[in-house]
Amino acid sequence: MFSFFKKGKKEKPRIQTKAEKKALLRESMGKEWFSLTKNKRRNISQRAEYHLTNYLGKIGAKCVLFYASMEDEPSTDEILHKWLDDPDKTLVLTRVCGKTKQLDPLIVTCWDDLEMGRFRIRMPKKTCEMAELLGIDAIVIPGRAFDKKGNRLGRGYGYYDRFLNVMPIETKRIGLAFEFQIKDYLPVEEHDMPMDVVITEKRTIS
Repeated sequence: MFSFFKKGKKEKPRIQTKAEKKALLRESMGKEWFSLTKNKRRNISQRAEYHLTNYLGKIGAKCVLFYASMEDEPSTDEILHKWLDDPDKTLVLTRVCGKTKQLDPLIVTCWDDLEMGRFRIRMPKKTCEMAELLGIDAIVIPGRAFDKKGNRLGRGYGYYDRFLNVMPIETKRIGLAFEFQIKDYLPVEEHDMPMDVVITEKRTIS
């Protein structure tokens, strides 16, 4: 007697969506970030800030929209202090508007203009003056990762992508990152807004 068995079909591996690839990359970047000691992150941040300062001087930027750094982002504390101390420069930071879910660009003139906001991000108080978008020379943006074409992977909330969509095309878009955050390729979706330049502690990618 012969018995016949049907061979089971091998399931094809499921192709990950771009959103899933982004989520995995965010997770791996977070682990790599916190594998560095605080001293290491501080030293690398200082070198990245140095290159950023030189680049802003090279393009003659006077009014710049920075970000107030969190623990898992390249620090901007030093350059914010320098910008506030220079009477010829204008410092702009963003505040999340609860109603519109947009970023409002506000002019900061001193540290007392800041308060702790959502996600424990330092942001300007509501009483600060709104900045004119046409007057902003450059915007400096953090990210979880960037690639060599200037594509950016954010935290997934879309705040910066929506904000960049209304920024004048002339405004220089600068990503600030550590070298390990630079990838050869990032999964990109239609709403993702690229950078003009990405600056790390080692180089400027444009």
